[in-house]
Amino acid sequence: TISVARKSVAVEDRLWADFGPLMDTKSLCKVLHFRSANALHVALLQGRLAFGVFNLAGRRGLFAWTLDVAGWLETSAC
Repeated sequence: TISVARKSVAVEDRLWADFGPLMDTKSLCKVLHFRSANALHVALLQGRLAFGVFNLAGRRGLFAWTLDVAGWLETSAC
């Protein structure tokens, strides 16, 4: 079996390769299986996302650090 540490590195590496250091709303919806940006926003308002989400000046939507999302996925999957 694959150790938990190796799985976490695999998740981080995969997300980093696919999205780079920063994930936008569309990427977050894809990875977290939300049907829409509105569904992601509702989850945020309900406190169901345990990673930081922020806005960028001059850009629409929400953003999150890829490694934060990977860490949350790892801990929520256990």
